[in-house]
Amino acid sequence: MASSIITQQITGLATETQDGLVSTGAQTFAGNKTFVNIIFRPQQPIMSGQIGTAMANPAAPQKLAFNEFWVSRGITYDSVNRRFIVPVTGVYRITLNPFFLTGVTGRRVLVGINTDTPTVTNHYGHTYSENPEYETGCINSIVSLNANDYIVFYLSSGSLYNQSTDKFNQFSIELIG
Repeated sequence: MASSIITQQITGLATETQDGLVSTGAQTFAGNKTFVNIIFRPQQPIMSGQIGTAMANPAAPQKLAFNEFWVSRGITYDSVNRRFIVPVTGVYRITLNPFFLTGVTGRRVLVGINTDTPTVTNHYGHTYSENPEYETGCINSIVSLNANDYIVFYLSSGSLYNQSTDKFNQFSIELIG
């Protein structure tokens, strides 16, 4: 009940900015809680999903393709160029959990920002493995992006495991600040 009251008061006092964010100055809600410079993101740009059936056991070098999306709000995916395009300037968290194929060593996935072929000298996050067994990698990056910048996931060496009936390789991209 209390959160319902606070939500109604916040809705009544907050103002929406041109980019869809909601902010207030110093306000007192429910009589005893003061919040200063609040930014609410009711339509926060976020996208998550997985390779799905877009690729079976992709091999390097190539950008990864995705066609299964669980949440898709604000960020767009260009399936032709295999790019994620962010709608507003801000700080974004980028994650990918690639599942490396067995029998291959020297496997690497890179995050590219405004480049379709990131390298080990200009990437914004990577995961690498010499282990020849199945293995899940992990990329967690936090980057500052401008509106209309794009992100790619680039398999620069090795292979990933992915089948239409056995899907792996999940990602998420979200505005966090």
